[in-house]
Amino acid sequence: MSRLAAIRTTLNNRVFNDDLGTDVTITPTSSAASSDGGFTPGSETDGTATVLKGIPFSNSTEQYFKEMFGNSKVGEGTVILPYTAVVETDDKIAWLGKTYRVEEVEAFPLGGGVAAYLVRCNERS
Repeated sequence: MSRLAAIRTTLNNRVFNDDLGTDVTITPTSSAASSDGGFTPGSETDGTATVLKGIPFSNSTEQYFKEMFGNSKVGEGTVILPYTAVVETDDKIAWLGKTYRVEEVEAFPLGGGVAAYLVRCNERS
């Protein structure tokens, strides 16, 4: 067994499980261009949602940002997902009753493959 496969197996067995993991729902989205040259947003279509175990951390709610920066309606969160996750920028991602938009997906490379993903999200609609 390669080192990458061993680490993936260990992460799946010890981290992305029912004991430590949280249900994370990923909904892929696709956007159509607006019909008026970009003055209004185009329509958005949601794909089929998938649920997997992830480890959310570093959640900052909208209320936290209001206290720090005034009238800001932004919150953010970060989640680590297993290597099997299929997630892209602008997809919807939800955990513990909050829905976020994916801003950045960063892979943790190891031995020619990906061991896990770190996903940074923003609580924008």
